Amino acid sequence: MTAAEQIQVELMRRAGPKQRAALALRLSDEAFALARRAIERAHPELDKIGRDVEFVRVHYGVELAARLETWLRARRNP
Repeated sequence: MTAAEQIQVELMRRAGPKQRAALALRLSDEAFALARRAIERAHPELDKIGRDVEFVRVHYGVELAARLETWLRARRNP
């Protein structure tokens, strides 16, 4: 473990539950945002639905992505 990692771990240990939960939520939000930006850069041709479906495909699998795409496109074009 690097010195920076050791400091981060120590700060987390000292933080209260509310602070740790808030940090976890911020880190999760940042991870989602980074993943979505990566998809936008890799697939600029995709529309919003396509980007959402690609996100689900990468993180949750092909089957769920296919089901999501069918559902989203049906909602958009009733």
